[in-house]
Amino acid sequence: MTETLEQAVQSPSVGDRVHLFTLDAVAQGAPEIYRFSPTSDRGQPILFNGLDYTPMDIMAEGFEWNGRGALPTPKITVQNVTRAMSALVQQAGDLRGATLTRIRTFRQFLDNGDSPSPDAFFGPDIFTVERKSSLNKFFVEFELSAKLDQEGKILPARQILRNRCRFRYRRFVDGDWDYTGATCPYAGTLYFDKAGNPVSIESDSCGKKLADCALRFGSEPLPFSGFPGVARVR
Repeated sequence: MTETLEQAVQSPSVGDRVHLFTLDAVAQGAPEIYRFSPTSDRGQPILFNGLDYTPMDIMAEGFEWNGRGALPTPKITVQNVTRAMSALVQQAGDLRGATLTRIRTFRQFLDNGDSPSPDAFFGPDIFTVERKSSLNKFFVEFELSAKLDQEGKILPARQILRNRCRFRYRRFVDGDWDYTGATCPYAGTLYFDKAGNPVSIESDSCGKKLADCALRFGSEPLPFSGFPGVARVR
């Protein structure tokens, strides 16, 4: 059976993670959309979902999201040894306002991997180039802002539920798990009904509460999509 993204994440041999970036600065004057990755395929471009990602030395930091503070404001540093990036910066207004998109997958899901799957990726994480913070003959550094962190955005964009997970759970169909449309990452072998009682595999069903998530994932960080820390409004 072809490995799914959910199964790969929980596998002891998860495989090499691959970061893929897309830069869209066409509106700023760039001649095309650029795709690049800090990973290469034996020196050749990475191929994912039929698209080529050019190998390039990249250092990216500050992409982590959390629910306790401001949205991330990452920095990305791109090689400039060939001067190609500085030429693009000059042509496209320092890339200010351009859109940078990041997705993450594993090597086995690439087009030439062991389990090719164009839908097996995390993200997309979408950012806007705020400014060029440094440029020299070796590298160019940009400061980014999250796409949500823009004037005029109204939050929350979805209803905040304290103890209700919105992820779609897997289904057991015809003797096997069906992950079509599933967004919950659980791929384990502990089975419970909606009341939290242990059951056989064919009766597995999630109650969509924080306690159900804890039953399945134990002490691991819980991928619960509700907001248990939200206080009750009186």
